[in-house]
Amino acid sequence: GASGDNDVTLQADRDNDDSGDFEDFVFSGSTGQNSQAYVVDTTSADTGDTSVQYNFSFEGAGSATYTPRNLGLEATLDDESIQADSSIDGEVTASDGGREVQIEVFEEGADFEDDDPVNTTTITLSGDRQADFSIEFGDNDVGNYTVLATDDTSGVESQTGVIEVNEVPDGEASFAEDEITEQRGDIVEIPVSITGGTDTAGLKVGSTDAGFLLNGTVTDGNDDDEVTVLLNTVTYNVSVADTPDDEDPDEFDLTYTGGDELELPTNVLAASNYDLRIVDGDVTPENADNPGDVSTGSLVITDRSTDAFRTHVAPENLFNNLDVNEDDDVNVQDIQDGIDNETITQRGNVANGDVLIHQVVASGLDGFLNPADGRHWRERHDRVLRSEWQ
Repeated sequence: GASGDNDVTLQADRDNDDSGDFEDFVFSGSTGQNSQAYVVDTTSADTGDTSVQYNFSFEGAGSATYTPRNLGLEATLDDESIQADSSIDGEVTASDGGREVQIEVFEEGADFEDDDPVNTTTITLSGDRQADFSIEFGDNDVGNYTVLATDDTSGVESQTGVIEVNEVPDGEASFAEDEITEQRGDIVEIPVSITGGTDTAGLKVGSTDAGFLLNGTVTDGNDDDEVTVLLNTVTYNVSVADTPDDEDPDEFDLTYTGGDELELPTNVLAASNYDLRIVDGDVTPENADNPGDVSTGSLVITDRSTDAFRTHVAPENLFNNLDVNEDDDVNVQDIQDGIDNETITQRGNVANGDVLIHQVVASGLDGFLNPADGRHWRERHDRVLRSEWQ
């Protein structure tokens, strides 16, 4: 711009070959009375050829040269189709950062000047000239849509391709296996599938007639359509299997365990058949809107067994040498290695000072040794004794 209070005239010339000779006249004009600025519309400037330069000569105020550049605004979509309960996600890039860009969602074929967008938001390009956008689709009709990105400063636009928005499918919950069998005292794995337009399901295990009943809500936290519910038949702790570290966890929320009429058993879950029921949504199977949506299964708890009880003996000095990791703890693998190399021998008598090792070969111990409720396994021995566990 020029300084001063008077009307200043200017002329714009173009250098087409980067020679420094501005011989191609473009236009002339003036700043207007008492003005120090002249606005130039660069819409028709040659932005694709970096050898083209423009020179503005201000009468009595020198000159200025500039080379127009293409903003390079480009908007892209992450997906070609989504469900109506999802968001429309994408990315905007440009050759200049720090710019505000308006994001508008239009129906396919809409007139961007005359028709209203169905949703809109504004983003700011970061210093690396990029920004992500995410717009909730909302309650609009399903169909085909497109996104228009507009640079607020220049008005430069970029239109994405078409994204197809589909109806949300009905939710569905089911068991991966119709019948699950586990031994008494172990931890039962109940794999469930949750698909469609929901990530929650109501789970029921047992019944009042069976003497054991619990209801809870299963949540698919990492959206992989699968949750494995873990039921400890010793402590009755209910949890879920871990998900990968970089994903949200699955969850189980215990909502009902029988109330006053049916308390949880005080001993290990009895060997019997127990009903399994599951339905999609945050509702119990009994209260499902459509009973036909309830999937069924069966949990079979069988008797456990003790197959062998052996005694092994090791001299104290040799036993301590089994700590191959030198962590002051002789673990099961250390002992097994000692048995294999005959450092530890199997016999029924033990000398004073020797280490006596008991080996139990049995099933139905997982729930006892892995309570998963924060209690040490020794605190569970009274439950086992009360249960007449055989």
